[in-house]
Amino acid sequence: MAPPLSAAESQQRYRARRDADPERRQQYLENGREKWKRDREKGIHTGINDVSEREKRAKRKKWREAKRATRAKARRSQDTPPATPDNQPETGSGPPRQRRQGEKRTRIGRRKRQRDMALLKAQLDREIRSKEKYRDISCFCQRLDGQLDCACFDLKVATLDGVPVPPPTQTPPTENRETPWRPEEVDSKYIGDWCVVKYDDDVYPGIIMDVEEHSIRVKCMHRNGVNKFCWPSPRDDVSWYADDQLLCLIPEPQALNKRSVQLEKSTWKYMEDHYVN
Repeated sequence: MAPPLSAAESQQRYRARRDADPERRQQYLENGREKWKRDREKGIHTGINDVSEREKRAKRKKWREAKRATRAKARRSQDTPPATPDNQPETGSGPPRQRRQGEKRTRIGRRKRQRDMALLKAQLDREIRSKEKYRDISCFCQRLDGQLDCACFDLKVATLDGVPVPPPTQTPPTENRETPWRPEEVDSKYIGDWCVVKYDDDVYPGIIMDVEEHSIRVKCMHRNGVNKFCWPSPRDDVSWYADDQLLCLIPEPQALNKRSVQLEKSTWKYMEDHYVN
């Protein structure tokens, strides 16, 4: 007893019988043309002249690629010798279409993130190189902590344009301060510094990317635990905030693992007591 036919095999045999009869074949083609006309009237299908110039270029590009693929497949079939019982052709022609499309989207997203990171790094490098700090006497009181720009001996800031910048009137934050430090006025010299902003009754540490009048642009991290923050994925959280939403400036957070960081304990305690619900 022969095994039952699969759905694909039954459909293939039905089409072969239909195409073998010229009248049934002609009736099938006529029905297809009538259905196409009805779909055109309903707007289901659109012609090449019914779309914008940009969509025309995209459609024609797909047509050209499909034609090239068809011709290449025909050439391969002509060049391939007939299979023998000892050399059967391999089944399958690579990964499925959904997997290829998913891998393509992943590659595009990865390249975009790399370009964005390179752009941000270049912006930060330009801002860092645009100003230099100096003093008449060197001081190494915080050298063991990795900080060489303490406020001792009248620290000054000079830009590459040769215009000296007056020293800040407030003392930078230290671990001994009870409250984190916030400048009276935020200007472009703070671009690249770490800060904490408040939005919807929650705190978000991040990097200051740009400064305009009474507003700042910050690339924020998201909280994923108690004093644990991480960069959001797959899209960066970069937004403008009002000047009064800036809570304080902070040192760079400490890494907990490959993904998460934490604020200084004194800074987090202050945020938890005053702002974190």
